[in-house]
Amino acid sequence: MKIGHKHYVLIVIALLTFIVSGFSYYILYRNISIQYDSTRKAFAELIHQKDIKNNEEKLSDLYNKSEKDRGRISNLVISQDQIVNFIEYIEKIGDNTGVSISISDISSENIKDKGGDMLRARVTANGTWASIMKTLIGIENMPYAVLINDLRISTGGGEVSVPTKSSTNRWSISLTIRVLANK
Repeated sequence: MKIGHKHYVLIVIALLTFIVSGFSYYILYRNISIQYDSTRKAFAELIHQKDIKNNEEKLSDLYNKSEKDRGRISNLVISQDQIVNFIEYIEKIGDNTGVSISISDISSENIKDKGGDMLRARVTANGTWASIMKTLIGIENMPYAVLINDLRISTGGGEVSVPTKSSTNRWSISLTIRVLANK
């Protein structure tokens, strides 16, 4: 009896079909994996861009909300062309409170660690207790970033009495004012 060898051909065709389909599945799997990774990276980039956009909007809102505060801060610092106005403001406080004010020792000191300058002035005033206190309050409430140092309040001489609102004793105040200044 003769045995046909047709089944070998079918086995070879089946093996070739198996290899081709396995290779095709591998290529499809690799393409799908690459596409999945690129899609995942695109979504991550999209989320990152949305976060950046949200942060930009928050910073823009913060910038717009702080505009008034930034304007006030720039008004607290004296520029070189405002020094005369500053001195006149101190003299005006004296006129408004009824004391005689003298300003001396005006100088500028550099603050290296802060990156700016401080304008320093020595102020002396003479008047009644009430007017001296009004002057001190006026200096404290100046529209600048004022630092008061070396504050000394003394009576004009003679016996020291307890100050009252109607006291007519002469009092003097001496203080150093330091104000932020820019060049």
